[in-house]
Amino acid sequence: MLNEDELIAAMDKERRRGLKIWKDAVAFAGAVYKCTAAFPQEERDGLTSQLRRAGVSVASDIAEGSKRLPSDNKNFLRYALGPLAECDTQLIIAESLGYGTDTKSLKARIMSLMMGIRAYAKTLGD
Repeated sequence: MLNEDELIAAMDKERRRGLKIWKDAVAFAGAVYKCTAAFPQEERDGLTSQLRRAGVSVASDIAEGSKRLPSDNKNFLRYALGPLAECDTQLIIAESLGYGTDTKSLKARIMSLMMGIRAYAKTLGD
């Protein structure tokens, strides 16, 4: 039998995992990894690393916020918008250098995530 703290932790975990925007952010991070796998080797410590860290940060911020009070959760949702903007800029740079094959799809996912995060934040009230 779970004690009270374990039960609360399990409920929080399930709530976060059931959150569509979090699931979309996790899928986005995976897509970033796939896209950047085709980047040149010399970009491993540069653009590849930057994009991957920013992509992972989006889902991480959403997850961290889900364990906070609603007002704090809204702040973490706002934080998640920053790495999305970073990814967008980095994808523009990658395109200009001729890297990646799926940058247009990723940029569309960025816009969808931004809209989803903003919509979810509105449901949390003031």
